[in-house]
Amino acid sequence: MQNSEMKYGVRSKDYVSRAKALLNESTHESLIYTALELRAGIEARLKEFFDAQAETTEKKRKGWKISKLAAQVENVINAGEKCVKLTTIDELTNTIIAEVWYTPVLPELRKMAEKLGNYLHSIEKKIQKMKYGGKNLSNFLKQCWTN
Repeated sequence: MQNSEMKYGVRSKDYVSRAKALLNESTHESLIYTALELRAGIEARLKEFFDAQAETTEKKRKGWKISKLAAQVENVINAGEKCVKLTTIDELTNTIIAEVWYTPVLPELRKMAEKLGNYLHSIEKKIQKMKYGGKNLSNFLKQCWTN
């Protein structure tokens, strides 16, 4: 890979960054890619929390369904809709090794992610609908963005 080529990041913040740029373009094509990037970003965010758990099985790590990922994260963190600060302390020295914040993916945003997945199935039909009246996807993506 040459230095001039940009690496395609797959962390949640990478997806969100690309989605924001695409949403601002407001073309039919960019809206489809915005939906893809947002859906992938929400999934990536759940996986980042989930994958951090040592006891997670390989089969569960390969999951992609938002509702299942959210349930698995909730089973481990059990914080509901609250933000939680997680601190790791060295037992020998009693010093802090790491601190991270868990910010949950709220149920409303999870439902939106699942709807985004629906937009991405049968894309040809969705694009035709967008051309004939479709501010629907654009408005929905902006609503997702605010959550």
